[in-house]
Amino acid sequence: YISVETYRLQLLAVAVSAGVTATFGAPVGGVLFSIEVTATFFFVSSLWKGFYTAIACMVVFRLARLLPLVELFQVEDLPALTITLETFAFIILAILCGVLSGIIVFFVGVLNSITKRFPIPVRYAWAAGVAVIDAGVAYASPLLWQLDKGLLGDMLNVSHHEAASDVINKAGDLAIVFVAKICLMILSMSCWVPAGLFLPVFTIGAVSGRLYGLLVHELLA
Repeated sequence: YISVETYRLQLLAVAVSAGVTATFGAPVGGVLFSIEVTATFFFVSSLWKGFYTAIACMVVFRLARLLPLVELFQVEDLPALTITLETFAFIILAILCGVLSGIIVFFVGVLNSITKRFPIPVRYAWAAGVAVIDAGVAYASPLLWQLDKGLLGDMLNVSHHEAASDVINKAGDLAIVFVAKICLMILSMSCWVPAGLFLPVFTIGAVSGRLYGLLVHELLA
């Protein structure tokens, strides 16, 4: 027995896969993106359907080129592929991010397996303790004094990056923020209360990218 909701989620997954494939010409990326978008209720049985839809979309896209009724854009002038030291730096960054993600998921699972055994009053006390720790850690660095939205904006603001004396260009402060944000996110996810996740993840990514960029710049300088 398959419910209507199951069919709806499967159609959503294949629709996202087809849309990304048709827009960017990336069938594998379309399937992976469909998994990411519908990850909360993603069904493994939808995987092959997403691949089939992406392949069908590419076939239709190629056939449409043969018809004079449809005008499709064509990319002819592509830059030459060059491999530099920065390429290897990005590869190392991807490996480090994958390892770090696995570590975060592991500790979140361990903490959740422990806190789910707590009775309800203890869970409230645990959440209050995490809030106190969060408030105390905020004084470890000036970057932690602001909300994630402001911190993310500072990391992405190019004008700040040119000021060598700016706090966002100090590796020590960035390292403190990086470690603090990861630890606080893990603790917050173990509180069994609604908590934001996407913005802290984006902030951690921006801070780690800025910190990694500073380190690579010093090594390659």
